[in-house]
Amino acid sequence: MNLYVCSTLRHLLFSLLKAFSQPDKKSHIFMISDQQNIDAANFDLSSLPANIEVHFIQRQSIRATLYKGIFGKLIKLMAIRNFKSSPAIREHVHHALFKKTLGIDIPQSPENELFLYNERNKMSRLFRLAFAEYSIIEEGVGNYIGVKLKKSEKIIDFIFKIKRQHRHFGDDARCKHIYLLNPNKGPKALQHKIKPINFVNDKIITQYGYKFFKYDAQYNYTFIIATQPHVIEEFDLLVYQKFIQTLNKKGIPYAIKVHPREDIEYYKQAFPGVTLIESKIPLELIIFGAEDKCRILSICTSAGTGFEKYCTRLNLIKDDELESLYEIFDDLVKDTSLIDKRIKHLFSDDPILGA
Repeated sequence: MNLYVCSTLRHLLFSLLKAFSQPDKKSHIFMISDQQNIDAANFDLSSLPANIEVHFIQRQSIRATLYKGIFGKLIKLMAIRNFKSSPAIREHVHHALFKKTLGIDIPQSPENELFLYNERNKMSRLFRLAFAEYSIIEEGVGNYIGVKLKKSEKIIDFIFKIKRQHRHFGDDARCKHIYLLNPNKGPKALQHKIKPINFVNDKIITQYGYKFFKYDAQYNYTFIIATQPHVIEEFDLLVYQKFIQTLNKKGIPYAIKVHPREDIEYYKQAFPGVTLIESKIPLELIIFGAEDKCRILSICTSAGTGFEKYCTRLNLIKDDELESLYEIFDDLVKDTSLIDKRIKHLFSDDPILGA
């Protein structure tokens, strides 16, 4: 049995694709609905095969129920501190989480596999307590670049003689596998864990994905500006504005795909009159709905990664520059003319934009 913990629509899509790739295995997908204000009514659960169940769960409800009493407070503390649980603790947390809190009878078994995306968020830490090990599936850019260590982490590393400059998704000893769309670009130190994502299937998306997400594939977008949660306040808007100016100058139609964690109203005010695509639809579904190969313009998101057969990714900051991401941001903010140079270079090889 496979269990997936999702907090974004992209996570949900990838979990469904992996579950579809293993039709002989039962899959339970837990979608945290109150992180992006997701309404379960927006999805057609009846479209799924019998081996897949999607459960929409609420963080606040889980915490209110699970963290009651002395044992509840201990569970909360262990989750926060990333505690390595013993078999007895795992059994207790498994029962408390699934049967008592979520009301789902999932037998505890060493054959059950847990799949996470952001392994460090609070819900992922909680689910991890019920398993001896787990695997992660690509979250996005964060899988390819390191996060700078906090002072407390540096002190702990010094005490235990651990040599590292950054921490990465999947660097926990309990993480068994890391599934990436671009495995060769993953952190060198974790290559022994990394496996390629080979479950992206366009036939499955068109057969089940459209119906499940209630997506009308009649819309055709050739150019899409994909936003992302603020890189640097106002800096991202400046980049999108420059994208828009170039497209308008060439008379090329386009739309802005708002990231699910962002408020579409923010972009309505920033770019009045521009076509905005509903934030609650995974970008990958839109790519398959395009008649022509879609171009995705972005700052540095992983949007469209793994779907290059159906889209062309045009990132201001290239994938192979992600290790120097923060330094590049500093340079672009200090000298915005560098943004224009990057955009000119980015568009130069495109048959339409470079014409």
